[in-house]
Amino acid sequence: MVPLAAGGPELSAVVEEEVERTRELSQRDSVHTTALAVDPSRWELVRFVLWQGGVPDGEPATERYEVLHLSAPGLGGLPDGRHW
Repeated sequence: MVPLAAGGPELSAVVEEEVERTRELSQRDSVHTTALAVDPSRWELVRFVLWQGGVPDGEPATERYEVLHLSAPGLGGLPDGRHW
């Protein structure tokens, strides 16, 4: 989670860095899905990463959950990249 400061060029730079980090993670073979979101209750950027077969050793994470089933009809038809 990354705290968001109040506006300005610094905020844009932080968001772009996090978008790039999320993009890099999405290219790894063991990653199924990545998403970057804003938690407006705390004004933080939150990154979600779904790993295939578990999180690799040494990968930083603040919280980890095991997803037992992921139903994803039409997943192959979704475009890559930003969706805003």
